[in-house]
Amino acid sequence: MKIVVLTGGNSSERAVSLHSGRLVSEALRRRGHRVLQLDVWRGLTDREIGDDPISLFSETFDRYPPRIEAVGGDAPVGENVLRLCRLADVVFLALHGGAGENGQVQAMLDCCGVRYTGSGFRASLLG
Repeated sequence: MKIVVLTGGNSSERAVSLHSGRLVSEALRRRGHRVLQLDVWRGLTDREIGDDPISLFSETFDRYPPRIEAVGGDAPVGENVLRLCRLADVVFLALHGGAGENGQVQAMLDCCGVRYTGSGFRASLLG
């Protein structure tokens, strides 16, 4: 399976999300899945994606620092995040705090028809 593991974000729990996302990604790779760990807030630029986005599902991106200064923008998702999620068979939500727990990310994935793990946006919003 092609799986996007969404991690990071811009909440105070960013470092925890990056760590748990890395562990989830490693476990999924050991089970034979093609995994792309993706920082939900930063995303990837068109240059980073290149001509073959599917090839990203076999790479590891460990360049995201646990702490970030204001990168800019209030959008809960970064550049090309939804595009890459649409290429996956499923998205594993390894997000903690903020938009990853309040239903915003789940609602965007629902609107795009993307399958993901965890509760739907209504349950996340209420929780």
